[in-house]
Amino acid sequence: MSGDIASTSEIAKRENCSERSVRMTLGLAFLSPAIVTAADDGTLPRGCGVSQCLDLPNGWSEQWHLLSGQN
Repeated sequence: MSGDIASTSEIAKRENCSERSVRMTLGLAFLSPAIVTAADDGTLPRGCGVSQCLDLPNGWSEQWHLLSGQN
């Protein structure tokens, strides 16, 4: 968990997965802590899942606004 990572291929090698898998899930690292907590607690709005979270913008307030509007 320390050190510098220069590419998604380095992450894939370290995590023993494909580079494609790393690229597909990298966006989850930029989710609002509130959304991560809600996902962990099972309190995301109905119908929201990983695929919706991957398509969210980087702005945290906008993320929750968009997820809440999908009810």
